[in-house]
Amino acid sequence: IPNVDDVLLLRAGDALEEGDHVRAARILDAAEGRTQPLWNLFRGRAAMGAKEYERASEYLRQAEQAFPADWAVLLPFVPAAKLWTPSASHGKTTNL
Repeated sequence: IPNVDDVLLLRAGDALEEGDHVRAARILDAAEGRTQPLWNLFRGRAAMGAKEYERASEYLRQAEQAFPADWAVLLPFVPAAKLWTPSASHGKTTNL
């Protein structure tokens, strides 16, 4: 049985790729692991899409601590599908 948060991250990533920021935010808000780096990254992207820039900056600031400094500034622009893997939701990131 897959971890529910893993499934929610995957579905939220799909919603972000489709440009549906409201749906992505709702999916992410249903997750329990709201301190995971990818959760914060995806939630930040959803907030950016909703033009909630102050909230977005808070989420992205929390996410960037888990990613290498040399590409952390690009996180808002990297496609979600390139970042998400089942192991990534447990605090590990993929290599771009």
